[in-house]
Amino acid sequence: MTKLFLISVVLLSATVCFAGTYSGGNGQAATPYLISTVDDLDELCDTSADWNKCFKMTRDIHFSTLPGTFDYLSAGNETTPFAGTFDGDGFCIYDLNLQGTGLFSITDTSTVIKNLGLVNVSYRPVSSSPPDYLGLLVDVNFGVITGCFATGSLCAMNVAYVGGLVGVNVGTMSRCFCTADVKGAAYVGGLVSSNGGTLASGPMSGSAVINCYFTGHVVSDNDAGGLACFNMTTITNCYSAGMVQASGVAGGLIAASFPTSAVSQSFWNLETCGVTTSAGGLVFLLPQMKTQTSFVGWDFVNTWKIQDRVTFPYLNGVGLAAPITGDIDGDGVVNLTDFTLMADNWLAG
Repeated sequence: MTKLFLISVVLLSATVCFAGTYSGGNGQAATPYLISTVDDLDELCDTSADWNKCFKMTRDIHFSTLPGTFDYLSAGNETTPFAGTFDGDGFCIYDLNLQGTGLFSITDTSTVIKNLGLVNVSYRPVSSSPPDYLGLLVDVNFGVITGCFATGSLCAMNVAYVGGLVGVNVGTMSRCFCTADVKGAAYVGGLVSSNGGTLASGPMSGSAVINCYFTGHVVSDNDAGGLACFNMTTITNCYSAGMVQASGVAGGLIAASFPTSAVSQSFWNLETCGVTTSAGGLVFLLPQMKTQTSFVGWDFVNTWKIQDRVTFPYLNGVGLAAPITGDIDGDGVVNLTDFTLMADNWLAG
């Protein structure tokens, strides 16, 4: 259960492709490459020479208009991590069918991925050589991820470390959420499989998950946590209200915490998680989860919003802009959590 794992990433700068053209820009910070089409994303993932450049989305991108299943090649790998900046600028990628890895496989310490939504994304496992770590957005994160979210499903029963948004985080995640159904073979977390990791020299420090939440469904053949399966470093101002099912250890917020870890002002909901224990965080009942004063020290002016007695906290400015009928907790998707909240409010009169 407390098995440590090895992340070996070789940070090389090999380039094998010519620079791309995209929908404009030159890849510099002031004039980033513009991403506005499926072809632009395909070009990014195919052009490792550009994986240290800057990118910015200019519109939502819909994969549902493409016939059949789209087999997607992600950006970044062990030899050449994605070391650039990707700014979603508040736009979303819809109906993407991932195969093999997440949208970004491995990032660098200089990477910034921000303001990006993955909506109704799905993952198709590969039978040969599956990845060790898997997340819909990033498999292994060494950089900064902020203002990002994912909805949809991730089913990878041949992958050990599976997280809804990120597989393993050894960087910083802030103002992110996931509402996906997440299934994996061994160590599964709704938002991230492991916050923190180990190298041959020992545990890495400095990674953090701040102002994040999960409201989906987690299933594992071994251990699972609502927000994270493992926490080796810092989790602050986070919560989980997602269902957790595991054959081994199931934690409402976290399945296992290591001596190097710290959990501050973070919570899990007893009714919606369906488990009675957690290796970190405080347990809240539904009335507490829907009351702003329960979340002492949280910023409900700039970072969070809540409708007292109606919703769980949700992130200010992160999620789908247009309101969705039935989206009671304001996370941009209608799911079991919304039904639970509706039933609870109805019974309360």
